Amino acid sequence: MHLEVAIFNLPGIRCYERCGFKRTEKFWNPRAYQRFLDFDHDPRLIPIRQYFRRNDHGVEVEYLKMQLIRSDYLKLQSGV
Repeated sequence: MHLEVAIFNLPGIRCYERCGFKRTEKFWNPRAYQRFLDFDHDPRLIPIRQYFRRNDHGVEVEYLKMQLIRSDYLKLQSGV
């Protein structure tokens, strides 16, 4: 299985890792995020501002790809 999660979503990432997912790569999600257009001026976003950047259509957000391989999942389930 594969999933993508915003890199600043630390509780989500920890949860996925406890389920056996492993980090595979980082990437910038090119979708325009209208709700984060003011990321460089919003004081609530100061701690995670580094994970945003502007593009021609709005704002990109840095994401993390994660993967769960069946054999790893089965090992986790069996307690090995």
